[in-house]
Amino acid sequence: MPDSKSWSGTPHEEWILSREEWIDARIEQWLGLLRRAIYPEWVPLLIECAPCADPLQLESWKRASYRAISQGERWGKAWDYAWFRFAATVPQAWDGSRVAARIQLGGECGVIGANGEFSQRLTHGSVFDHWCEVDEVPLYLEASGGTEAVILVQAWASNLDGVGRPMDPDFARGNYHGTHEGIVHRAELCRVDVAVKGLLHEAEILLGVARTSPVHSVRRRRVYRALLEAAQAWRDDPACTAQASEILSPELSRPASASALGATVTGHAHIDSAWMWRLRDSIGKCGRTFAHQLAYLEKYPGYVFGASSALHYSMAEEHFPETFAKIKQRVAQGRWEVQGTMWVEADTNLPSGESLIRQLLYGTGYIREKLGVDCAISWLPDVFGLSGALPQILQSAGVEYLLTKKPHWGRTNVFDKTTLRWQGNDGSEVLVHLVPQVRDYNGRLRSDDLARASMGFMESDRLEQFLYTFGVGDGGGGPSEPMLERAQRMASVEGLPRVRFGTAREVFDYFDEHRELLDLHQGDIYVEGHRGTYTTHALLKKKNRKLEILLGQIEHLHLFRPETQYPHAELKDCWLKLLTNQFHDVLPGSGIREVF
Repeated sequence: MPDSKSWSGTPHEEWILSREEWIDARIEQWLGLLRRAIYPEWVPLLIECAPCADPLQLESWKRASYRAISQGERWGKAWDYAWFRFAATVPQAWDGSRVAARIQLGGECGVIGANGEFSQRLTHGSVFDHWCEVDEVPLYLEASGGTEAVILVQAWASNLDGVGRPMDPDFARGNYHGTHEGIVHRAELCRVDVAVKGLLHEAEILLGVARTSPVHSVRRRRVYRALLEAAQAWRDDPACTAQASEILSPELSRPASASALGATVTGHAHIDSAWMWRLRDSIGKCGRTFAHQLAYLEKYPGYVFGASSALHYSMAEEHFPETFAKIKQRVAQGRWEVQGTMWVEADTNLPSGESLIRQLLYGTGYIREKLGVDCAISWLPDVFGLSGALPQILQSAGVEYLLTKKPHWGRTNVFDKTTLRWQGNDGSEVLVHLVPQVRDYNGRLRSDDLARASMGFMESDRLEQFLYTFGVGDGGGGPSEPMLERAQRMASVEGLPRVRFGTAREVFDYFDEHRELLDLHQGDIYVEGHRGTYTTHALLKKKNRKLEILLGQIEHLHLFRPETQYPHAELKDCWLKLLTNQFHDVLPGSGIREVF
């Protein structure tokens, strides 16, 4: 919304700003009407529910004992898993229409596909924003009246980001389970108005452009005027959708300016291996997220998605083999980017140098063996500070680039770079990019976020493009349909950077070509916002160091035995368990009780 308090001008200028605030509020109301009009008709789904004892046994739905359950009914307490079967008949009047189901079960869910694995994810609510929520299951592009629709879902009574947060009163009292419950909030078969959906995306894009355009600029005034006229033309009547869209079209068609930066947008789903949930729960998060993004790769040509942790790929390989096979195909096609080099996105200050070397050894080794690629980017967007020893270790492992974000979270000092040459303690250099989207690495791909990311790219005085990673993260999920629909409409829009799908590697290679233009940073990269994580759970840190020392001693002692007796597999298993628990929300001490 326009910030009139920051403007001190003439009474006429202040009146203009006041009017823009009124228009902005009016458009927000209109967007709410559009969201409700997307699903003009619906019929209830019949619901059956059964307990799920082991969420990793996906075939157990066949042996479960189901009972009828109604909307509004409680089906489980925090952390419980359950199976759901939904059924409904497509009304004859919907013949030829787009039809989907809308399901909200008070938790994070996965739809089971024909292959017996997850085909997509569903979530109800988020601690961050409504853009995290996915409650639609696409069923028919052109439905036939009388068709019987059946949907199978595994539900988990936990929000996308767990059942408790540090700011929650229950969490503060030590109740890490919180008061979360699994409740059937919505279960409907819906007719989908695709045109209204498209109009909503167009209006959201232009509203973001208006809000981030300079105060009193011609662009800002014209966009607000077009939005107001479109809202008035729509008149709460979906039959007027085409007319409203036609009013917005000229403003949406104005191309980006000659000086606009390029934003290469890459899909990503930051999945904390353990944080507000247990390590076991992350297996399902990986399965749901990866399957959902594979479906989007099929639907949206040119879209590129990526994932970073070797551990997560190994989870998919073990528990979702068909999903993993599809990932390998997309990697070979260049549509799925393997973005990380470590076994997990590890903390880099507390582990020993040998542990960081092993993170790279086992991470790159798995990726090379299973996915057939060598990755040049170490992907650590959420790490709580970067050791000055890291450039030497990365460079020695053949890793040229590093992506991160949290140095921008300074509480006192501003980290004034987004792209830089980082020189470590021994003089080794790697190229670093801090994604410039506002504060977070989980980009929403909204027009206002893109505009602010462009403004926040500190090297825009010498470089032409930056990387924008987008998708629901922390609890996983990745890009949602609205993000991808907006991306297609924002290729060239006045007031925004030029948007194109691409890989992170393309952008880093561009930075590398212009390395001589980048500033140099020497020594460690400190993150002021996470200081307490280096003293919390001190016993955990002590045991980590003890295990690091013991593993090194055991390996040394075995060198005095015949090579045929060397316990390669056993020692590797020990290292992988240690490396997994050096994840940046485990070893620093920022997870919940069950993690520790």
